[in-house]
Amino acid sequence: MKKQQSEMDVKLRALNFRLKRCDEDSAMKIEVAVDRHRESITTILSTISILKGSIEEATFAQSESDESIQQWSTEIENQIALADKCTQKLADFVKTIYQRAQEVELKHTQEQTMQFEKQLLEQNTRRIATLMSTTTTKVEEYDLSLEAILRKFVLNARVTKINKRELLTLDNPNYEGF
Repeated sequence: MKKQQSEMDVKLRALNFRLKRCDEDSAMKIEVAVDRHRESITTILSTISILKGSIEEATFAQSESDESIQQWSTEIENQIALADKCTQKLADFVKTIYQRAQEVELKHTQEQTMQFEKQLLEQNTRRIATLMSTTTTKVEEYDLSLEAILRKFVLNARVTKINKRELLTLDNPNYEGF
């Protein structure tokens, strides 16, 4: 029982050490670190709960008074309650970080959609000269950005949508000579 009691003291000291860092970790704003800290507190709480049960049983076997066992148990439970509050605080913090990240992603997606729709609805009236005649019509213009994958190269271009069923072809009278 003395071995369990000393192990309990070590675990409680480790728990108190981790609980002191509770506010520091929530200020870090790094989801993985905060979640890892929460998990370490949860793990040590599980060990403390198991040890508490074993020590209580061993104390009952030694015919200790229920009052002394209750007093000792209450002190441990108070520390466990503090640890539970800390783990809940850290879990809520991780949840808040996750929600903020989702909100930022949603906002970014909405901005991209709005930008595309703005580009899509940008229509101009233009005189278009063709081979046979000149006409005035509405055209849709799009701003495109072509990027190279391996090198840092960007080509920005404004393109015009053309509604033709087939591509423009011209007969080359010198084709046979090639």
